[in-house]
Amino acid sequence: MDLKPFKFLLGLLCSALSAEASPPRPQYSANHYYYYYLMGRYHLNIGNAEDAVEYLETARLLNKESPIIARELSELYYIGGNYEAALQHASAVYGAMPDDLEFLEYYAELLIKNERKDRAAEILKDMIEAAPDNEGYRFRMAAIYEHSGDLKSAVNQYMEVIKRDKGNIFARIALADVYLSFEEYSAAITHYKSAIKHGADAKDVYLQIGRIYHRQGKSRKAVRYVQRAINESPEDWIAHATLADIYIENEEIDKAEEVLKTLVEKYPNEYASQMRLGIFYMETDESDRAKEVFSKLSELFPEEYSVWLFLSFMQEHLG
Repeated sequence: MDLKPFKFLLGLLCSALSAEASPPRPQYSANHYYYYYLMGRYHLNIGNAEDAVEYLETARLLNKESPIIARELSELYYIGGNYEAALQHASAVYGAMPDDLEFLEYYAELLIKNERKDRAAEILKDMIEAAPDNEGYRFRMAAIYEHSGDLKSAVNQYMEVIKRDKGNIFARIALADVYLSFEEYSAAITHYKSAIKHGADAKDVYLQIGRIYHRQGKSRKAVRYVQRAINESPEDWIAHATLADIYIENEEIDKAEEVLKTLVEKYPNEYASQMRLGIFYMETDESDRAKEVFSKLSELFPEEYSVWLFLSFMQEHLG
């Protein structure tokens, strides 16, 4: 028996049954929130943020329960720098996603940007409780405490990070920075030195310690530590300039000049060191030498507008 007709009919029947079982395709009208959401996504994908916000705002009005729309709107406003609107929409998301740590980190940042640090601290406390080993949360919490003038609480957060990870040089430096911001110089120096022992970049830390001693009026110690920074990185013009500034304040002009000239001799094509030497000669009323340095700089770096400004100033006011 020829089965082809039966197979054909069976195929038609299966197609009909399949069509009945499949749900109809949704038709999104202008009154349906999803239409506006899709249009918002489309404009977002083509880089048209303004229209994307307009469509997503309409979608949000039509469906106030959707955390997805609220979150996308919040992030769009954040990118545009409108932190108040970003927080408004993020607050709606928070009710639907109170345990999403990634979102909570974003939410806490928005609270901080909107000067709602107490609320941010509450959120961060919950986050730290949920993920006690996350040092980033503790760093943010410490920053809030520091900004509010609570030295002890800020220190405790960094100490907790160090207790969990003794080799964390970032926490040690941050801890020293906190003490420095509160002018607790001895504690700051102690923790900077500790950071060096645990592998921090010695050049930067030595320079910071030297600046602290200089701020305290302890010139000999300041010179010693800045010199250590120079030994670690002989090409660092900032360290040389810092050492020269210390000598200038101590009225040791010859030593300051020697430091800057040595740097220029080692790195004759370095713009910053040459510029600092020229400014030094201006500060010490040696206009001829200053002109000589700036003239050389104008040849080496003809595109540097600041050099021409200095030369013009000197020609106009110093002859």
